[in-house]
Amino acid sequence: MGSTGSRDAGFGYQDMLDVVQVNWDGKIIWKFSEYELIKDPDHKSIRMARQHHDYQREGNPVGYYAPGMDPTIDRGNTLILCHKNVKNSNISDKTLLDDTIIEVNWKEGDLVWEWICSEHFNEMGFSEEAINTLYRLPHPMKIQSGEVGDWMHMNSVSLVGPNKWYEGGDERSANIIAIISRKTGKIVWQIGPDYTASPLKEIGQIVGQHHAHIIPGSLPS
Repeated sequence: MGSTGSRDAGFGYQDMLDVVQVNWDGKIIWKFSEYELIKDPDHKSIRMARQHHDYQREGNPVGYYAPGMDPTIDRGNTLILCHKNVKNSNISDKTLLDDTIIEVNWKEGDLVWEWICSEHFNEMGFSEEAINTLYRLPHPMKIQSGEVGDWMHMNSVSLVGPNKWYEGGDERSANIIAIISRKTGKIVWQIGPDYTASPLKEIGQIVGQHHAHIIPGSLPS
């Protein structure tokens, strides 16, 4: 799985055109590119996934071999990390390059679920100092169409999957590692952004983490 190309970097940042699945003969057997209609100046209008960093096919939530957890290749939904430009005055007066998590089905590539990061800003536990800094300087990125704030910059997304904590009855489902409830969209568990308080200070500051996941129930932990 991968992408066939990327958006002109003058108008977007780390925006891939699509997510495709290719068989061993090089034929595309599944494709998603229908998230947003993009009309960049001097470019043909095109529907684009705006995918970045991560995606995951149903069946395996970790990206490596785990007994009994094979990714599906001819069915199943796909979880995709994407971008969307938004205005949210609670975060900043600047346009935000927001992160979204979407789920699309196999048969038609239809969007069946969407989670928009900026809509959950108040759940993330930022200090007043961090909120004020974000408002003034939401990590601005200069592009030809103006300036956008890459305020959160998510690096990975994963389904929780079976694990020993869930089997034991625990259903908890910007340097933040979080679990989002599939039913409500709310952040129901997280570590960060403040790593200075006990017990997180024993871990030390975490920055720019990728591919966070819970160890599958079929493996020792």
